[in-house]
Amino acid sequence: MVQIPEGVARYLTFSPAAGGASTHSYVTIQVVDAYGKAVKESFIFWVWLSNAATGIGLSSYSDAMAVITYGADFIVIANTGVNLILVQTDANGKYVLDITEGTTGDQPKIYVAATIPGGPNAGRITVSRILTAADFT
Repeated sequence: MVQIPEGVARYLTFSPAAGGASTHSYVTIQVVDAYGKAVKESFIFWVWLSNAATGIGLSSYSDAMAVITYGADFIVIANTGVNLILVQTDANGKYVLDITEGTTGDQPKIYVAATIPGGPNAGRITVSRILTAADFT
């Protein structure tokens, strides 16, 4: 049996939370190892909104994705303007995405998708659960 070492990027976890304002949802994306423990280093990976549970394809959702400004640790390296951004995590492998929508009550039903940044699953797509209106309250 092959032993998988701790601390090697293996998966991404998604933790959606209401943003405190009815037009925001904050999704924390965490890089974890095979044992579910946070990998304590900075990573760069792509994040996008998708209409599909597979993460294939970009969402038709037209409102903006933005970075939460809890501190200078989260960085957007590239923003394509079409719900696709290249991000850098903080030193603990965490990135917080702020999804905004234009009108209260008009929240999209979308998924957050991202590529795993390293390790044996590098480049593999990971997808959140579907975000609903409850995630924007």
